[in-house]
Amino acid sequence: MHGHAIARDLVWKAQSKGDVKSIEVEVGDLSAVSAKELVAALKLIAPGLHVKVQSVKAVVKCPKRKCGYSGKPKVVEKMHGLVLFECPKCRAIPKIVQGGEVVLKKIVLKGGNTLERKSAKKAGKAKKAKPAKKTGKHAKKRK
Repeated sequence: MHGHAIARDLVWKAQSKGDVKSIEVEVGDLSAVSAKELVAALKLIAPGLHVKVQSVKAVVKCPKRKCGYSGKPKVVEKMHGLVLFECPKCRAIPKIVQGGEVVLKKIVLKGGNTLERKSAKKAGKAKKAKPAKKTGKHAKKRK
């Protein structure tokens, strides 16, 4: 099911740019869908679309200073829509450096125009949330 939802989103994003001839997609090893599953879903959703899917090897970095591991994670369990992984040295939960998402890398339109994503946003580098405004009795009063 995740594969179909992701495939549908990819096709919608590509088609929002114009009449699409082909797309290139990168699928991370730690993403919610496998490359094989995504290709099958894309063929069902957009049968005439030429699709190239590349797998991206996962790279993680351990947050523990003493460990300092950087490299391939140990995958503990991989199920439909879920990947559990850990640091192979200390078993902590590492940060994903690459290979944690699905990226629409290239769109080729039927008119010949090509739209490319220059650099993929790294997973695990999400924007920090702004703190919520305090209301009620805990809010500071301004003078």
